Amino acid sequence: RVLFRSNPYPLHHKGHNAASHIRRWKNQIHLRRNSTRPSAKRIKSSQEESKAVSRRLLRYTPDTHICSADFQLRFEQKDVSYVRAEMDESSIICYYQSAEVLADNDIQTWITKTLEAFARKRVKERLIPRLLNMAAERSLNLNNVKVSSAKGRWGSCSSKGNINLSLYLVLLPRHLQDYVLQHELTHLVEMNHSPRFWARLDEVCEGKAKALRKEMRGYNTSFL
Repeated sequence: RVLFRSNPYPLHHKGHNAASHIRRWKNQIHLRRNSTRPSAKRIKSSQEESKAVSRRLLRYTPDTHICSADFQLRFEQKDVSYVRAEMDESSIICYYQSAEVLADNDIQTWITKTLEAFARKRVKERLIPRLLNMAAERSLNLNNVKVSSAKGRWGSCSSKGNINLSLYLVLLPRHLQDYVLQHELTHLVEMNHSPRFWARLDEVCEGKAKALRKEMRGYNTSFL
């Protein structure tokens, strides 16, 4: 089992952990905020903004649990300094000191960045090789493959033969991952969604392309 290190807060390395980085960050913010005397109106606005940010960023709780084909996540309370994440080949465990620490906005942001880095690594290790194998089986030539952090789409293909895969693909079950990969590969020959495109895609999806597209609507990227 290896400790998973991710900037901006390296997780566990001789005095460099989430706690020390977050304390330094908060001290810097505190100094900047106290360099001038804000008006009452500004204070009220800041408090309202802080509450809004808190509601928006509280994505992970002690009960958060995610399990998909290539991404398993769980939280465990443990005697650690703030939070720590450990990963092996199949899962990532986030250890947290207390529920109050876990609810901290900075901690929530740090967890998101850590999980995104983990997901990106999974796509590079597992999905891109599958994409290349599919392309070879279909005798398709693609120019380049990249992993993106796009939330609006699972993948994309350009007219130059470049394919982008969203790191959030790790959230999907294996058969829907394959559907997305085949979908983008089909754009190498049909840069549209015409009947001819769907006919080509059906050839590699056992005639279920549109049914799989409908199934995709039940998934989103909201957990990260």
